[in-house]
Amino acid sequence: MADQETADYLRMNEPNLTWDELVTIKSMKYLGDDLWNSIINSSQKSRESVNTQFNFIGDGPRND
Repeated sequence: MADQETADYLRMNEPNLTWDELVTIKSMKYLGDDLWNSIINSSQKSRESVNTQFNFIGDGPRND
């Protein structure tokens, strides 16, 4: 990330889940291949809370 201060903020306030945390959460709803597919699908999405906080949409900042 180009902005080290923002990167540090995100690490402290919007941390990524550990693998074990992610599997535990997803396994409450999914089993077998559905579990792994859910993890794969969610790994390819951004978090709405971060997008909203930093005014991002798509691949870059909003210009509105």
